[in-house]
Amino acid sequence: MKSGPNQHFIPAFVQRPFGIPPKRRDIWYFERNKQPEKRAIKRTGSEDHFYSEPASTTVSTLDDEITKVEDSLSQILSSIRSIPMGGSVDPHDAASIVAHLALRTAHFRDSLKHGLSQLFDQAKVIFADADNLQAIAGLDHPAPNDRFREHVLSDLLERPGISELNLPTHVIERVAFYFAKENASAFLENSLPFFQPFLDGLLTGAGALVRDSHNKALAGTLKSNPRENFLQTLNWTIHSKQDPEAILPDCVVIAITNTDEVAPLMLLGQDDVRAIFLPVSPKKLLVGVIGGYKIPPQFNYCLEAARSSHSFFLSSYSGAETARLHPEIAARSTSILDEAVENGFQNLLPRRYSQHPEHDAEGPAPSYGPSDPVTREFQYELSFVSCGDQEAIQSITHNLRHAVSALSAALPLKRLDGITIAGDYPAALRDLDRGFENAPPVETVSNEVGVGIAQVVTVMRSGQVKGRIVIDSGIAHALTSDNSAQSEFGLYVVIRELALVAMIDFIETSLPGAMLSPVEGKLDGWLYAHVDAALHAYVASRISAGFGDVQELFEAKSQLLAEGVNRMRDTVLQERLAYRYHGDLDKLLDITLPSIRHVLIFAADLLGHCANACSPSPQTSDELQVSLEQAGLKNWLEMYRVDLEQFHRRLCRWESFNEFLALNVHVERLLWQLGMLPWEASGEIRIEVPVGTDTAALLSSSDNNIE
Repeated sequence: MKSGPNQHFIPAFVQRPFGIPPKRRDIWYFERNKQPEKRAIKRTGSEDHFYSEPASTTVSTLDDEITKVEDSLSQILSSIRSIPMGGSVDPHDAASIVAHLALRTAHFRDSLKHGLSQLFDQAKVIFADADNLQAIAGLDHPAPNDRFREHVLSDLLERPGISELNLPTHVIERVAFYFAKENASAFLENSLPFFQPFLDGLLTGAGALVRDSHNKALAGTLKSNPRENFLQTLNWTIHSKQDPEAILPDCVVIAITNTDEVAPLMLLGQDDVRAIFLPVSPKKLLVGVIGGYKIPPQFNYCLEAARSSHSFFLSSYSGAETARLHPEIAARSTSILDEAVENGFQNLLPRRYSQHPEHDAEGPAPSYGPSDPVTREFQYELSFVSCGDQEAIQSITHNLRHAVSALSAALPLKRLDGITIAGDYPAALRDLDRGFENAPPVETVSNEVGVGIAQVVTVMRSGQVKGRIVIDSGIAHALTSDNSAQSEFGLYVVIRELALVAMIDFIETSLPGAMLSPVEGKLDGWLYAHVDAALHAYVASRISAGFGDVQELFEAKSQLLAEGVNRMRDTVLQERLAYRYHGDLDKLLDITLPSIRHVLIFAADLLGHCANACSPSPQTSDELQVSLEQAGLKNWLEMYRVDLEQFHRRLCRWESFNEFLALNVHVERLLWQLGMLPWEASGEIRIEVPVGTDTAALLSSSDNNIE
């Protein structure tokens, strides 16, 4: 006989003992957030075509197959009901009825759908969170790592053309990592609009997906149910349930876990199960327990059955007890799914990387002040070379000494060797005695970059590293000017240079001897020489940001960086094209490296100023924004800011010079953008300048020559 459209997911033979006496054709139906109602059992716990759509008379549907086994299951359940209180139940009978009833319910299907919905919602949250995406891809680390290699690099290395670059894998890895890290936010902005409808589409089809999966699982268990093997190992008995009488939850079977929590059986792994409860009538429970397990004395079956229900429970009566249970529906069944999904995603997401968790952004702010008040008492020299008359020198001296004295209360200035005020600023730099052998001559910036006005030069005096400030006399005279704007700027310059002297003390206090020690590793030393001054500039600009006209300084520093980026792009790319003909790499680097050094210093100067005077992440000027975009550095400045901020957060708490060398990557980053890839092999520095970067220009030049 073919089954009809009304298909029970809680069989009528299970419901009937819970029907309303005496005829038991109707049953009390308690649905979540609705008034209780009497329902005919033949239309309760059922749904039209729940398992199978209408089919021809010659085709056997899933509901037909379920109907075939229900006669034997009904007989098994009837025999179980006849067993007296405390009597033992055949494990095979108990296992067969429990395994079948627990799986076939709408509760299980609805739970799967709810779980899938939560899964997609959590996925949306992950895709919408840049930090999560970066952690999954390993981009929250400061350097390439196994997670990045697994999720990103392996795919990249398989792409056509990569092998033709003839670059070591570790070089490709480093370039790929930092470009991916730099553009992670842009990737998120571009990918989220794609993932959102994709996930929404999956969610829309979740109902059909769950129904098909549920039916497939149920059809399989009609032939062989592996869960029965576990259920047969339990000790099964009949327990009395007198007052109040048992209710029938929509999950039919509930279980206690190894942590004494209660949930629908189908939502638990068998390793967690310690006891199982199937109500066979309002007065009897079929109970199976793991050998030796004691059911907690506080266990309340009816309360836990209501909480484990997803949408409703059924009862033979309606009264004060069911009224108390009614609001408890779904209190546990949905929460266990939500917790499982939440925990699953937490386990999926890697722990966020923190190089120094004890000094994260929430940690203590760096301290600039001298550790000992005695350090305010120190001697330093004031030297004047071609600076005007004695009266002007006295006025400058007074202002300088006042500035040093006032600032020494806030900064460690005991390493101030002296201050030289010079009419011929470049000559004063070149003639300075640095106090150690093989010291390279000190030069001011080239005219192409700007006009040098002040500089701190590292010197050695009596075995101690110190800083000598050399200032152009024009700045010194501005310091004593009646023009407030000029005197304010002069003071700003002096304070910034004194902050650079303090930076020497910060480093030597944390890492004694680091200032003049050679860097280990040839490539690291070569790269660090071009970012060293930028680190000092960042700290000094943060300290001095409160002096001078904040907005005017911001605009000047922004313009200086924009011009530096434009100059780097134009001069280096032009020289790189010339390199294709002359082949002199040293000549190319003589143009490239100073340009990179200036960009890094100017950027650090701007970022340090903004960190204290503007906002941590500056809104760049239109001119600077255009310059960065044209140079392919649109997202780089923010990455540089974050790394400089992390470096500054460790001020005076640096544990290794590697924390300084970590900024080397920004020298590499600018080299990569300019078409040069450095690496170290056998103790030697190698630099690849792939010809592909100039192919178009070379072809254009060749065409012009032919004409």
